[in-house]
Amino acid sequence: MDANPRTPSVLDAIESALGHTRRICFEPFDLSKWFVLGFCAFLAQLGQGGGGYTGGNPLGARGREDLTDTWIPWVTSHLAFVLAIVAVALVIGIALWALFLWIGSRGDFMFLDGVAKNRGAVSEPWNRFREAGDSLFKLRLVIGLAGMAVVLGVVAVALALAWPAIRGGAFTARALAAVVAGACIIAPVAIVLVGLQLVIRDFVVPIMYKRGTAATASLIAFKEVVLPGRVVPFLLFYAMFIAIGIASGILMLIGMCLTCCVAALPYLSSVVFLPVFVFFRCYALCFLQQVAPEWTILPPKAGEVPAPVGPPSAPDESGPEASPPSSEEPPVEPAAGGDVAPATEGGHEGRPIPPPAEPA
Repeated sequence: MDANPRTPSVLDAIESALGHTRRICFEPFDLSKWFVLGFCAFLAQLGQGGGGYTGGNPLGARGREDLTDTWIPWVTSHLAFVLAIVAVALVIGIALWALFLWIGSRGDFMFLDGVAKNRGAVSEPWNRFREAGDSLFKLRLVIGLAGMAVVLGVVAVALALAWPAIRGGAFTARALAAVVAGACIIAPVAIVLVGLQLVIRDFVVPIMYKRGTAATASLIAFKEVVLPGRVVPFLLFYAMFIAIGIASGILMLIGMCLTCCVAALPYLSSVVFLPVFVFFRCYALCFLQQVAPEWTILPPKAGEVPAPVGPPSAPDESGPEASPPSSEEPPVEPAAGGDVAPATEGGHEGRPIPPPAEPA
């Protein structure tokens, strides 16, 4: 842990992310790169989506009567069959979720690599990040299954406590207590799970990309190296993330309406709104690289391409004015009154012959 940890700035990260987004998406504009990089963004989104019904009661008064008079007695009399159907549907749902999660884990690295290198590629990064993607998938799978087990267990207990009231068609205090207790347990669990998945996507994946370490080791590195002393900046990061996410969601919704929902189709949405996905990827990278130079993945300044790093060259000890040695020996001026000796094998070639001594 650093004695004086560097405090990353959310505003600096946003400014840098905007510059990188402009550079990657529009300088120059390459439609083919948009389609390829958008496909990588689409793969990265698999296993991370979700949604739910937010409307009112779909049953209404008549529906509640049918539920009490018809469906609940039928479910009670065919409970084994209903449980079997629920179990099969649950297994199929978990299998599909695991498949999308596996593809999305590989896609996270593909999209990150495309953003970092400002290119669109599919087959090469898909094969190169096989081990990293599998490691990330295993970590996400364990966390997801553990959270699912907790949620299903709480729901089962709450349902068992409230079932007599539901069966009798009256919402008693016991049923209300079961629902409230279940919600009080599920809500913090869901917050922890969502926060953990966000940290893995935004920071653990870049650490794995930079260090080449496994997912669990990278998560520990985030906890022990990156996070200490910076809890408040990271909370501000996600607060701004939510605010920008709401604004970008409104813009995306307007774009979908203007295109008659064509831009809402899978994969096409990732292409049409590619700058949004690139910005959020760069936002996390720019925030992370402020922690320490070792986490730098993007160029230090928008619009600059880092020079390729090669093996260090040997220092030039002859000074800046030195010229490379020539294969030909420079001519040697003879001394006054002397001749130049021919080349010899003794290494004294070109040495002037002194003049003969004057007789006494």
